Amino acid sequence: MGFQDSARNSLSGPPDTVTLTDVDSADTSIVKAEVSPADDTDSSTFQRPEDSRDTVSGQQERSRHPVAGFKRPVLPAPVLMATDRNSKTLELSETRVEGEMISCFNVGGEARLCLPQLLNRVLLGIPHSTLQSVTNALHVYFAECGAAQLAMLKRACVLPNAVSRSGLVTLTDALRICAVLLHDSPPCHAMPNDIKAIPVIHECFGGCRGLFWPSEYHSLSSLCIECVECRGRLSPPQFISHSHTSGENRTCHWGFDCRKWRSYLMLSDEVPAPSDQMSLQKLLDEMKMLFIDREDQEVIIHNILHLYYNTVHLINACMFISL
Repeated sequence: MGFQDSARNSLSGPPDTVTLTDVDSADTSIVKAEVSPADDTDSSTFQRPEDSRDTVSGQQERSRHPVAGFKRPVLPAPVLMATDRNSKTLELSETRVEGEMISCFNVGGEARLCLPQLLNRVLLGIPHSTLQSVTNALHVYFAECGAAQLAMLKRACVLPNAVSRSGLVTLTDALRICAVLLHDSPPCHAMPNDIKAIPVIHECFGGCRGLFWPSEYHSLSSLCIECVECRGRLSPPQFISHSHTSGENRTCHWGFDCRKWRSYLMLSDEVPAPSDQMSLQKLLDEMKMLFIDREDQEVIIHNILHLYYNTVHLINACMFISL
């Protein structure tokens, strides 16, 4: 049995919600201490020295039992949420992956991307065998579109009408796949003239250490961070998903977004002097504050495109109903 088969229900959760009423019938009887009458009516007051150890151990053993009248508390059962069936699972939107807009649904608080569109726009040219081996190594699960989701993708002209099924992949897993297939061997650059670098670290997907070169940071896509292991250069959004360890391949990752790289990128703990830590942390904070306005502009443009996309989708839906 492959990983895809064994993980078929891993992202859907249990079919029904477990409530606390399931444990109402739990045993709530009063637990009394099991004390024999001989312990209470022992009239012997003389104790031999060789018996003192046995007596102490017996008292400790009895002290482990609850005292008379003690009511053992009933612990609540864990609350398991049912599969997300709200309206957002049928709300088609878009998200950006490697500069390309990919259609997606919001399921469980995270975007589920249309897998065929991701393969055609971002991972075009990747051999199927390579993609299969990488997804198996990362333990990535591709969920299947529901009937209503598939119909919405067809009406939005994302998928052709002849398609009978389609896969969905979380944004986190899509970025993990792209990190391995597209940025696993980043280009190496010569050391800049300005030798001042900030040692940085991130803890995503196993973590990585690097050197942030402020003199090379001219835009969000600048290859200004050098991995200390492979000496490859990456941009800040690329670096936070770059890793050389497979220790977290079996971890269920959720909610990762490379646009939040400022929250993931931290000053390395290998800076020894406190004065250096303060100065380097201040410089790193200054670097993080750069180009935020450009990101805001990109968000505004994305929202405008999203509004236009929804309008076109609504018009297509109306035309489909009229036909």
